[in-house]
Amino acid sequence: MESIPDAMLKKCSNLVNVNIPRVIQNIGNEAFRDCAALEEINLPDTLTPISIGDRAFMGCRSLRIMRIGQNVREIGRDAFLGCAPDFSIEVVNNMYVIKYCVLHNIKFNRK
Repeated sequence: MESIPDAMLKKCSNLVNVNIPRVIQNIGNEAFRDCAALEEINLPDTLTPISIGDRAFMGCRSLRIMRIGQNVREIGRDAFLGCAPDFSIEVVNNMYVIKYCVLHNIKFNRK
């Protein structure tokens, strides 16, 4: 599986921590939308570019941190809208993600 399909885990109430496998190239639209218990996501470096779909993590009100590797090349519309007030992205040398954070007023930490 190279993609997490649109709305695949939408409203999944049992997710707390997610480690995205290195083979994933696309996180679909609303893939994790409204996963209320989700607190942490780890998206490692991959060999190929990866994209995050529109509203992929929207409404994940407990989501506090997302660790993103170097190969994220696209983040869709409202991907993190409605996450925890202290939500932040930990990023490794990825200017696209840093610019996204600045434009969308998202806290970020460079790793």
